[in-house]
Formats: sequence, structure tokens, C-alpha cells
Amino acid sequence: MSLLYATWPLFVAALVASPQLTSSAIPSRNPSCPLECECERSEARVVVICQRGGLNDSNYVNILHAVPDDTTHLEIRPPHGQRNSFHWNDNVNRLVELQSLTLVDCQIPSMSAMLRLPNLVHMDLSRNRIDRLTLSFFSHLPRLQHLDLSFNTLNVVPSSVFTYLRELKSLSLSGNRLTDIPPSLFSRSASIRSLEFDGNLLPVAKINALVTTVADSLERLELNNCYLNDSVKELKLEKTRHLKQLGIAQNSLHSIPTEVLRKAPSLETLNLAGNAIATVPPCAFCGTSLTRLSLAHNRLEKDSLGPESFAQTRLTSLDLSFNLFGLSFDSIQLGHAQPTLQTLHLSGNGLLKFDESHIHTLESIESLHFAANEIDYIPAALPTRYSQLKFLNLSGNLLDSLPDNLPTLLPLLENFDLSHNHLSALPISLVNSWLSQMELVYLHENPWDCRCAIQHLQHQMRQRYRYRIELAYDRTLCAEPELLKGQPVRRVENINDCAVLFGARYGITQSSEVAILLLLLLAVFLFVSLVTITLYYGRTNRYKGSYVTRELSRTKLSPTSTYGYSPSPSSVIEPLTPSPIPPPPPPPNGAVSMYSSYD
Repeated sequence: MSLLYATWPLFVAALVASPQLTSSAIPSRNPSCPLECECERSEARVVVICQRGGLNDSNYVNILHAVPDDTTHLEIRPPHGQRNSFHWNDNVNRLVELQSLTLVDCQIPSMSAMLRLPNLVHMDLSRNRIDRLTLSFFSHLPRLQHLDLSFNTLNVVPSSVFTYLRELKSLSLSGNRLTDIPPSLFSRSASIRSLEFDGNLLPVAKINALVTTVADSLERLELNNCYLNDSVKELKLEKTRHLKQLGIAQNSLHSIPTEVLRKAPSLETLNLAGNAIATVPPCAFCGTSLTRLSLAHNRLEKDSLGPESFAQTRLTSLDLSFNLFGLSFDSIQLGHAQPTLQTLHLSGNGLLKFDESHIHTLESIESLHFAANEIDYIPAALPTRYSQLKFLNLSGNLLDSLPDNLPTLLPLLENFDLSHNHLSALPISLVNSWLSQMELVYLHENPWDCRCAIQHLQHQMRQRYRYRIELAYDRTLCAEPELLKGQPVRRVENINDCAVLFGARYGITQSSEVAILLLLLLAVFLFVSLVTITLYYGRTNRYKGSYVTRELSRTKLSPTSTYGYSPSPSSVIEPLTPSPIPPPPPPPNGAVSMYSSYD
């Protein structure tokens, strides 16, 4: 299948989930809805979607018996990484109003010759084990327009096997084991618009012969991963006047087949991903009507693009993912593509941040893919050009948080892919006031903490429940607490471990908030203790310093002073040390001593 654009089956699947066609976003539970499924009813249709894995023959029979008789869309496909296993059952024929039948990845080994669904328009039997086709399989499907048999085990497609499908418009046989394809596959009245042969080993001559029979109506041709190599130059597209989409990805091409492309003047979409192209020469796509181009997974680097590489084109979408541009990429390298480019893919180019040079010359840019890079944060300020984005893909990066001012940075954003990051929680205010107003937000494959602040996220998911397949709700899982690890976020109930103070704003749990408060209290206690101890020892040292000074002072003064300066009251009249002055000599004879008593 094409690496860049959705197939008809995916288009119809999206149509099934379209909000304009359903009456409510939450599936109804009623007695006629199988336990394994979810049902949606509106005036125009009844949709039954069964996404449980591990369904067997017994489960399938029960589903067919339980679905409403007026079911118009029946889809059975397991969750990602799981499978169902059952056989075809002709009880499906009772659903005469059925318009779309999807049985994907169910290990069905064969179809039934008794299949009779007069109103069936779309049938997707991809990823099963169907190994043969017969004319009788399709003889009672008069209105069938879209048939997907991709990724089965078909070796041969019999001639004229689709003759009875006179309204057939698209056929996918991708991912089988075909080495030959007969030119007389279709009814002469059929107007085949889309053919997909990806992953088959088909000779170019056989492809040319088949394409010639449907050249007047063919609009899309997918030949990705068909081992064409240089033989792609032998493709004859001269008669395909209406060909708008061509896929020749993963064919080991070393150069762009310019001459082949010029034979398809109506070509608008071209997939050259997964080749070995190292340069885009001047006027490589001249003579086409190219608007969308994928050059992902090639060998392009800084000097691979020239000013005239995209001359005479009006590109609106360009995929340069998984090349070798690195941090040196500058949008000025896109030359003639700059004025009209609306979507740019730079995933997998080793980008580390939101650099202004990546899109500064793209006046019309609206969608930007930065997936699978090494971006670990969104800065609080972004270059002005980023503010005009309506779609931003940041999946597969290293983000663990989002800034609170993100609505100001990206005011026009409508679709946001945050899958495959390290996010465990989102600010409640950000979800309620911003994410809830967007069309689609991809949140799967993140380690969500379901202990707290998960209700607002669940509410946002319920609002978009009709997109649950596209948004991979079955892969939006809890990582904590351990009891809920691996459980879908949307099904978590009765978890109320949210903080009640400042933590509620940031999705912090009660236990985390208590721990933070305890740490703060401990820090305050340690600080106060440190200050108290410092003051105490400072005062003690001050007093000790005073005493030593006085003692030294007394020692120095004692030899020359008779009286000390002690605070004691007796120190005023008593010497601190014995007086060194000797006693006076005795008086001479006859003299009266001052110490003699008077008689």
C-alpha cells in the first residue's frame, strides 16, 4: 500500500466513524447488540464494531445471531498486536441491508461461494489466510465497489475472477504472493479507478498489459515494493490520461524516473519513499501536475536539493522524513516549493529543537511533522511562523511535559499528535481549556499515571469516542499504579488519588503532594535548626571571647596596678596581688612612731 496516503478501505473506515453520520459519540448498549461489540444507531444506518481479540468460531456465530437485522456496517478487527481466528460463516447473508463488511486479521482461510449480500458496497478481508479466489465468490455482490484482499496468501488470481463485479472501482491485492496477473481481470463495464499491487513480484510487462485495459478510468496505481529496480523506466503510462496518484516506493531506485513521470501529465501525488535517491535534479517533476510528493527514507542531505529541483510544481505537501538533513535543514533549500507548501514532513532527521530555520520561508505552512526526532521539551517561546500551524506531529520524541502557555504558542492548532512520548500527566487546565477544543489529539503509547487527574483526560476521550480506532484508544494505557498497569485509560474507574492543594493543577497525586509537603516541612525544620544552632554558637563564642580578653587584661595590669577591675565589690579596697612595696623601717631612738600608742 502507499506509504503516504490512505487507501479506499481506510477512507471507508473513516467514513464509518464520521461524526456527521452518527447520532451519538457513546455506543449504545441494547439487547440486540452482541456482548463482544459496540453498536451505534442513527436514522440512516446501524454500525456494529467488534474490537475484542481472541474471537473464535463460536464467538463469531454468536455475533452474527445477535446483530440487528438492519445492520448496515459490520466491522470485526482485533486490537493492535492481537488476532481473531474463525472461519467464514454464511449466516452473514441474513444481513441484507449490509453496506460495509470488514473482517480484518481474523485468520479466515477461505471465502464462501454462497455469499449473497445485494447491498454490499465495501468489503475488507485484509490480513487473513485466503489462498484462492473463484468466480462464484463474487457472483452475488452486484453493488460491490471497493474490495480489499491485501495481505492474504494468494498465489494466483484467475482470469475474469472479478467479471461479475460490474461496479467495482478499487481493488487491493497488496502483500500477497503474486508473480503473474492476467490482463482480463475485470468486466468491460467496470470503471476501475484504483489498483494496489504493493509487495508482489510482478513483471512490468504484465503490469502494462493490465493497466492498458483500464487506462481510461485509472486514477491511482500502487506498485510499491514490487522489486522493479531500473525496470520502472519501462512503465507505459501514456494512455493513463487520468492517472493522479502513483506509488513506486521501495523499488531500489537510485534516481527519479523523470521521463516516465512526464507521460502522466495529470499526476498529482507521487510516492518515491524508501529508495536510494541521493539528489533531486533540476526540473525533476516538470510536465506533471504534482502537488504531493514523498521522498522519505532516501539518502537526501544538505546539498541534495537545488533551487530548481521543484520547478514547475505547486507542491502543497512534501515528505522528507528519515533522510540525512540533520540540524542543517533550512526551508530556503526548497526553492520553488516554498510559496505553496502547506505540509512538511521532517520526521526522523535528528532534530533537537524547534528551530526558526526549519520553516521560516514557508508562508503557507499549516501542518508540520517532527515525529521520531530527539525533541525533549517545547520552549516557552517559539518562532512566529509556528503560530500558524493547524496540525503538529510530535510523536516518538522525548517529551515528558507540556508548557502551560502552549495555547498561546499554537493558537490555531486543531490536530496534535503526542503519541509515543514520555507523558504521564497533563495539566488539567490545558486539557479542559485547549485540548478539549481540538478535533483530534493522539495520546497513545505514553506511560499514563492513572492514580490522579485522569478524569479530565477520560472526558476528552469520550468527546471523540467515534474516532477511537484512529486515536488508538486500545493503546492508550495506564502505567501506574501497578494494579492498573496495561489497562485502557478510558475504562479506569473509582480512582481518586488526586491532590487537593497546589498539586491538582499539575496532576500530582495526593501521596506525591503529601511527600512534597513533608519534604518542605523537613527543609524548613532543618533551616530553622541550622539558624538556631548558628545563633547559639555565635553567642557562646562572643561571651567566651569577652572573658579571655578581660583575663589577659588583668594579667598585664597586675604588675603596675594595686587595684583590679573585677566586678566584685571588695576589689575596690583589696589588691588582687600582694604589694611588692617593703614595710617602712623602724623609727629612730626617741622618736615617736606613728604606730605607737599614746599613753
